[in-house]
Amino acid sequence: MIKALIPIDKDLGSSIAIRYAGDLSDRIHMSLYDVHVVDSTKAGVAPGSGWVRKTWENALTESEREEIRQFLEMEKVSRPLLKTPKMLFGNRTEKLLEELIDGQYDLFLEGAVPSFNPLDFYTLIHSRLYRQMTCPVLVVKNLVPPEKAALLVTEETDCGRFSTCLSKIFENAKINLDLIVVKFLKFGGMIQHEKKSFNDRLENAEKIFCENGVIPDSHQIIEGTPQKVSEFLRKYGLVASSLMKKQQKSDPLMELLGRMASPILICWD
Repeated sequence: MIKALIPIDKDLGSSIAIRYAGDLSDRIHMSLYDVHVVDSTKAGVAPGSGWVRKTWENALTESEREEIRQFLEMEKVSRPLLKTPKMLFGNRTEKLLEELIDGQYDLFLEGAVPSFNPLDFYTLIHSRLYRQMTCPVLVVKNLVPPEKAALLVTEETDCGRFSTCLSKIFENAKINLDLIVVKFLKFGGMIQHEKKSFNDRLENAEKIFCENGVIPDSHQIIEGTPQKVSEFLRKYGLVASSLMKKQQKSDPLMELLGRMASPILICWD
């Protein structure tokens, strides 16, 4: 059973994440814990210190608690999943990082307003929250059924670390897993290869994944530009990839993930 933290805000991203998390929890063994941070950086100037400041913080927290409760009540119409979230006051990034460490979570699940601009994804990945995060991250851009997952492997992927990360998340999961080896092209369309016609990269990846308990249901090799590969992957309800926190903006994998419409599961490399 994995322990997942989902931050709740009164926005479209949270609504998408809540509903997707509900569908995903039907397919993997996952316990969800929700949290809302009253962001002190957006609350204005604190009035003094001591008792006066504490009273102000409590008033803000209680006000947002009620708004979040109403927001979750609307979400329960379609998915009665979450209870009243844990309320925290302070800098959002700092409080979420503290909660992830204190709660020893296995997964951070966050909604994001759909964007197909790779720069937006690059900015998210290089935010302080993500740079200092130790557990895997699931970025939910779109509400799609998580029936089928693509496990992406490139020439740079450390298959041992990647499959170890995935093994706990997909243990006894009711999701079809496709192992996909990707070779990026700068120009042209997209080419799909049969397993028997490719080099040893797929066979080696498959072997390592199986040794770590991640058994793919099918295998595929594709070549293409990041845009063409992203179009091919739209049929998946989840796309998993390893990613370095210092991945360059010009890296084709970064561009691919930035163009993805499907939810993205990131294992840090």
